[in-house]
Formats: sequence, structure tokens, C-alpha cells
Amino acid sequence: MISRISWALLALVLIVVTQVVTAASNPPGTNAVNLDQPKELVANVVTFIIFFLPAVVLAYFKNLPCRIISAIWHFLCAILLVLLPIIMIFTGNYIPGLVTALTAIVMIISGVVQLINNK
Repeated sequence: MISRISWALLALVLIVVTQVVTAASNPPGTNAVNLDQPKELVANVVTFIIFFLPAVVLAYFKNLPCRIISAIWHFLCAILLVLLPIIMIFTGNYIPGLVTALTAIVMIISGVVQLINNK
């Protein structure tokens, strides 16, 4: 159980880090979240935390259906995050692209741990 929760929390922390690194790399503008607009950045981070919080809560339970739902949640988020680093690297944002790729890898590992680990 501790392994499942720790992987889910690591994925959540990396999602927040990805948001902050992406915001730091964006220039100020009207359509981008950046560090010059702290309210929008906090709203963006809180939205992602609320979106991913059910997967972390479901990682706590030992039931197979809860673990399957949590793993599906991780895999769906990972699918969304797999395309983002490709776009970022092609546009020249290498550091946010690498952080996003690391987050996608951790999310895939977390989903696999959810399915395999039944302790």
C-alpha cells in the first residue's frame, strides 16, 4: 500500500512541478499561464491537484476495483502527458519537455504499480 500511495503522490508532485516549470518557461502574454500572473498559476495547479486527487485517494484502498480505477486514471493522464513533451521539444522548450516526459514515465509506472502491487 505504501508503494502505491508513494508512486501516486510522486506523480502528483511531478504534475505540480511540470505546471510551474512550464509557467516559468512561457513569456508573459494573454493566453499563457506564467509566473507574472500568480492567481492564474495557483488556479491551474489547484485544478490539476483536484483532477488527480481521486487517483491518489483510490491508491489507498486495497480492493481490486479501486486499484483498477486508479490505474486507469493514471494511464489516461499519462496518455495526455505523452504528447505534450513531443510538442514542447519540437518548439524548443527542452527543460519543460523533459520534466513532462519524466512525469509521464512516473505516471505509467504508478499505473503499473497500482495493478501489480496488492499488499
